[in-house]
Amino acid sequence: MAAHYDVLIVGGGIAGLSLASALAGNCSVALVEAEQELAYHTSSRSARQLIPSYGPDVVRELTVRTLELIAARDAQLPEPVLTPRSFMLIGTEESVRAEGSGHMNAITHERALELCPALVPGAFSAAGLDTGSFGCNAPLLLADHRLRAEAAGADIITGARVHSAQRLGSGWEVGAGQEAFEAGVLVNAAGPGPMKSP
Repeated sequence: MAAHYDVLIVGGGIAGLSLASALAGNCSVALVEAEQELAYHTSSRSARQLIPSYGPDVVRELTVRTLELIAARDAQLPEPVLTPRSFMLIGTEESVRAEGSGHMNAITHERALELCPALVPGAFSAAGLDTGSFGCNAPLLLADHRLRAEAAGADIITGARVHSAQRLGSGWEVGAGQEAFEAGVLVNAAGPGPMKSP
C-alpha cells in the first residue's frame, strides 16, 4: 500500500533537505534519497564554498541570496555555518574578466604569488580576488535542515532509489526502493541523471 504525502522530494542533498525543512509543518512531506546517507554526492563538496563573484548572473544572484539567508540563520545555530574565506581566480586577462564580477577585484601577478606561493609564475597572466567569499560548514547546514524537517514532521527515507514515477490523476505515484508513494507534488531535487522523467 502506498504512503500518501502532499509533497514527495527526490534527493537528499542541500536542495532537497532545505526544501523539506521549509515545507514541513505546512504540509505532509517525504524525502527519498537513493544513497544510504544524505548529501553523499555534490552537496558534500560544492556547498563548502560560496563565491558571490563566480558563475553566470543567475548563479551569482542565488549565491548572494543564499549568503543572506544563512547569515540570518547563523545566530540560531551552536556554531557559525559561514566563515570568511577569500577566493582567487587566475588565468588569462580575458578569462578572469569573463569569469569574475563586481564582487571580484583585480590583483597583480605579484600579489597572487604572495597569497599563494604554490602557483607557477608563468602559468597565468591575470588574477582576481573575491574577499566577500565564504567557506560553508556544509555538514552543519545539512544537519540543521534535516533536524528542522524531521522536527516538523517530514519523513526522510534513505537507500530508496526511484525506479518508477507516473501521473495518477492530479498527483503522482512513485516507486522508490521497496516503498510506494502517492503525492500531489513531486519535486526532483536529485540533480541530473539519477531520476528520469516519465
